[in-house]
Amino acid sequence: MIHSCVDQAKTVAPRKRVERRIGKVPDQIWQLLDEDGFVAPVLAGEDVSDFDLLLERAKTLLGGRTYYERNPPPSVVKRLTRKRDMDAWEESISTIMARTAEQDGDVQLFRSRRLKGKTIAPSDVEAWILGADREDINRHRELTLATPFEHLYYLVGTDLRTSRINVGDKGIIRELFELSTKLVRRYDWVHADATMFVLAGTEPKIARVRVRLDLKRLWAVLSRIHLEVNILTSPEELCRQYEELRRNILGGKRIRNVGEKHARLAQFAARIDRPSLSREDMLEWNRLHPDWRYARFSNFSRDWKVAQDRVRGFTKQFRSIVDPWLDSSDERPDTDS
Repeated sequence: MIHSCVDQAKTVAPRKRVERRIGKVPDQIWQLLDEDGFVAPVLAGEDVSDFDLLLERAKTLLGGRTYYERNPPPSVVKRLTRKRDMDAWEESISTIMARTAEQDGDVQLFRSRRLKGKTIAPSDVEAWILGADREDINRHRELTLATPFEHLYYLVGTDLRTSRINVGDKGIIRELFELSTKLVRRYDWVHADATMFVLAGTEPKIARVRVRLDLKRLWAVLSRIHLEVNILTSPEELCRQYEELRRNILGGKRIRNVGEKHARLAQFAARIDRPSLSREDMLEWNRLHPDWRYARFSNFSRDWKVAQDRVRGFTKQFRSIVDPWLDSSDERPDTDS
């Protein structure tokens, strides 16, 4: 679905796409954009962020003032109205589900037994959980950790970082874990949000799109963005949210797709399975791929190393993007977008 949305967008001429967003672009301005190299990457369709760069540069050349920003066309008004409607739906359904969960007998029983019938401040949640864990250990000397390991997730700090604690086979933490898990299944909440609701009464957000990052340090090219999409989310909204998420992860950096030649060259080298290639290998390559023949062995040797790095995602640029996200994503099983 995402690929089809993006592919459809690429078929529209870049100038028309820009003018739909910011209004009329004079010929002289468009010529400057083309000469400065902002148009060609969009036509090539190598990266969705290229259009954002083109759009921002066009705004700059127009002095930062756009006609559509002052007088948005009906299509833009409709899109903004749709976004406000969906935002209102998220807030509404989140409140309804939280108020419904307040009446849950298990929630009320836990709060009555463990919290004296009241909720605590969000800032006190971690201290309460750690205190309950110590009480479990002191009370249940035979306490053992569940196998496979289970974790109770909760939020800490002003930036709401996700933290976790191991869950034993009995005790207060076990009770809270099982209650939070029940709420997650019933109301489609994130586990940490469910824990915070039980203890602090905070309202979990039910998002149209939920994100999980699966990043690989060794094989960075196998990194994935997993999306869970509410059925009410439109294809256009899904495309917009994916583009925004991907842009945030890449940090504005551009990642080129691997071309067919480099992909075939990396595959060829992998099948040979040697640390370096020989001139005989180059001749075999030339025989199999006459359109990509090599006359110099030095160029062939250089290109196959570059090809393997690109295909495997070992380039410094890709690693510099993936590495900063790895530590933060390890403790964050899900993220609402």
